[in-house]
Amino acid sequence: MPVNSSTSNFKKSLIKSNLIIIIKLLIFLMLFLPSITYVGNKYKYASSLNKINDANQKRFTYFYKQPKNSIDLVFLGSSHSYCSFDPAIFDYELNVNSFQMGMPLQHPDNSYYTLLEVLNYQRPKTIVLEFYWDLLSDDFELKQTEMLLKVLKNDKLKEDMVKNLFPLNEKVKYDIPVIRYQKDYLEYKNKEIKNKIQEKINYKIPPVKGAEFITDKGFIFSDFVIPEESYDKKNQFNNYDVKGWKFSDVQKKYIYKIIELAKQYDIKLYFVTAPIANVSLEKIPDYEIIHNQISDFLKENNVKYLDFNVPEIHNKLFKNENFRDDAHLNYSGSTIASKYLANWIKEDKN
Repeated sequence: MPVNSSTSNFKKSLIKSNLIIIIKLLIFLMLFLPSITYVGNKYKYASSLNKINDANQKRFTYFYKQPKNSIDLVFLGSSHSYCSFDPAIFDYELNVNSFQMGMPLQHPDNSYYTLLEVLNYQRPKTIVLEFYWDLLSDDFELKQTEMLLKVLKNDKLKEDMVKNLFPLNEKVKYDIPVIRYQKDYLEYKNKEIKNKIQEKINYKIPPVKGAEFITDKGFIFSDFVIPEESYDKKNQFNNYDVKGWKFSDVQKKYIYKIIELAKQYDIKLYFVTAPIANVSLEKIPDYEIIHNQISDFLKENNVKYLDFNVPEIHNKLFKNENFRDDAHLNYSGSTIASKYLANWIKEDKN
C-alpha cells in the first residue's frame, strides 16, 4: 500500500519541529544554568557572612573538639536556650561538664537530630530541652533545618533529615541554591545599601554599649540591655494571638522521639521554657492557655517541666534590665535563670 505523501511530510515536519524545540531548550539550558549557578554561589557566600550562622558554626566546632564521652549535661533548644543557660554556672553548681547545643529557631524535630549527633560522640546523663512555644506551632522551618545541615558532620544523618523532615516543596527549595539562600542574600544586600546611604549622608550610628560573643561551651554572652523602643512600639508580642496558637502534631511526634531516645540511653530529661521580658509578658494576658497545653502534654508523658513565665516564678526573679531585647536574657538575667534551674535540677535529683 503506497504511503500517503502528505502524512509522510507531516511526520517529517513534526520531527523537525520537535528537534528544533529540543535544540533551543538545550541552548537555553547551556546559557541559563551557569547564570543560575553563579547567582546561587553568590547567594551562598552572602549566607556565610551571616553573624548567626558564624556563631552556630563555632558552637559545633567547639562541640566536636570535646573529648569523647566527657559531657554530662547537654542543653538543646532555640536561641532562648543559648541566651539563658550558661554551662559554666551549671558546671559549678552541679559539679558536671555541660555544653550548650541550642540553635537559632531550633524546633523539637531539629532538637531530636541534634541529640542523635550528640550521642554519636557523648553519653550525657542529663538533657535540658528548652521549649519556646512560638516554635511549637510550626510543622517545619527551612531556615533552621538548613542551618543544622550546614554544621553536621554525619552525612547519613543529613540524608535522614532531608528524607523525613522536608515537605516536597521545601526539598525543591533546598536543592536550588538560588532559592535556598535568597533570603540571606536579600538581608545582606539591604544591610549593604543601608550602610552606603548612611555613609552618603554622613549619618553616624550611635554607639551601642555592651558586648556579645560565644563561649567555648556554646553559650552566647551578652550584656546589652533591652532598648526602650522594645517596650511598646517595636515589641514583637504586640497583639499576640494566644487563642490562635496550636501545638503542632509534627513537633509532638519528635518530642515523643526525644523522650524515647532518653529512655533508651538512660538519660534524665528536663523541659524548660525560658523567660521573655516583663514588658512582653504583660502583653500576653492569656499566656496560661499556652502554658497549660504544654504542661498537660508533658505531664501525660511523665517528664519534668519548668516554665519561667508563670507569674509566681517570673515576677520574683526578673526585671526588664535582665533582658537584652523583648524576648532574650542578657548575662545578668542568664545568671539568675541558670542558678535557679541548677537548684531545681539539684532538688529533683535529691
